[in-house]
Amino acid sequence: MSDERPPFPDALGLARLRYIQRLREQLADLGFNDFRRGDGAWVRILSAGSRPPSELAAIVGVSPQAVTKRADSLEERGYVTRRPDDVDRRRILLELTERGQAYADALHSVVEGVDEELRRTVSAADLDAAYRVLEAIAAA
Repeated sequence: MSDERPPFPDALGLARLRYIQRLREQLADLGFNDFRRGDGAWVRILSAGSRPPSELAAIVGVSPQAVTKRADSLEERGYVTRRPDDVDRRRILLELTERGQAYADALHSVVEGVDEELRRTVSAADLDAAYRVLEAIAAA
């Protein structure tokens, strides 16, 4: 290992910050200047359809309180609405608003673009290796 490299957690954190910065800049150019780091996963999941908060908590692996906090943030910014489930009126569903779907579409497009830029700068083998490392970290 080279002494010139930062410790792995620092390199990983810096890469994440720079990636998010690129997303934020490009989303702002598309009219979404209120991007928050955690928005991507939540909005992508909800773009597939309405879900109850408990299901989101299980998918993302967070507490129900964290789901409520994220839902509040997305709702305040006009991306998500809460509505009763048509089948079980006691259950609340979170769903994207029209603006929320536009946000999801923009996020998808921007992520694809940033990923494509990355694929042009590193070899497919290096990118595959990076994914294996990240998957190993996530599985640990």
